[in-house]
Amino acid sequence: MKKLHLSSRNACVVGEAIVFTGGAVNKFSKQCWKISLQTLQWARLPDLNVARVDHAAVCVGKQIYVLGGRGCDYQPLQSVEYLDEQAGAWCMASDMPIPLNCPLAVNYNNCIYVFGGRIGGYDDPPSGETFVLETDTKAWSRKTKMPKTGDSVSSLLKREKIYLQGRLEFSGYDSEDYSYYFMAYDPEKDQWHTLSCPSYVECLRCSVVWKERILSYGFSELIEDNLLEQYNPDTDTWSVWEHQLPNKARLPDYTCMFGVHLSNKAMRTRKKKLSGQTILGDIDDVISSVRTLYDNA
Repeated sequence: MKKLHLSSRNACVVGEAIVFTGGAVNKFSKQCWKISLQTLQWARLPDLNVARVDHAAVCVGKQIYVLGGRGCDYQPLQSVEYLDEQAGAWCMASDMPIPLNCPLAVNYNNCIYVFGGRIGGYDDPPSGETFVLETDTKAWSRKTKMPKTGDSVSSLLKREKIYLQGRLEFSGYDSEDYSYYFMAYDPEKDQWHTLSCPSYVECLRCSVVWKERILSYGFSELIEDNLLEQYNPDTDTWSVWEHQLPNKARLPDYTCMFGVHLSNKAMRTRKKKLSGQTILGDIDDVISSVRTLYDNA
């Protein structure tokens, strides 16, 4: 029985599959894996050129890009590489203007927008920079800085704008003082807009776009449980979403909420058919989290 110890990996959706890159278990890894959401079969992809964790991963057309992160020396990386599966290898692209640990990346019109991240370790201040990579020319440019900086949690593309959410004042992982920002960036005008934050979710974990709304998931001290709130971009207002997680189920912290129409029951049934492979660690959490919260929406 083959065991796949895959954790601390950055993932991106590529068509009907999820691709996991890098990560670390005992040591930093170059490994990359892909799981089909149709067959739930795993496939090994070519290894990265540079082992990395805490990087950004984004799909542009048929190419997968990984940007920044931390290398084996635990220092922030400046390097960028991309995979074209037809070529069967990772190629190095132009380095980012600065090394960045934990950046966010979004594909907009075949350009990769990179936001935030940290120039040093977790105790160093966030960068607040906005960079753009032209994937055709592999050239970088600098855009207007973020008006507020902190630890970014999620980035979303909706209505020709990029929405960013994150922790505004980071004072350590054991701190109970959560202060968040919610902003929209207009790539065409290179302008930022500060928006209202969720009303009840204090500890934000992840977000997803769903039917002209933005759903944010996190912990609410008011009800002492996890909660989904929805954002209306037309009115800049938040409200509690009527469809909550069943049976007080809990998605793992900082897990990407992939909008994949597979029910939790069907996913668990089909997981048993993974050709004798056992999935461990964070990957098991991700697979369990790829569920349809929206069957009845």
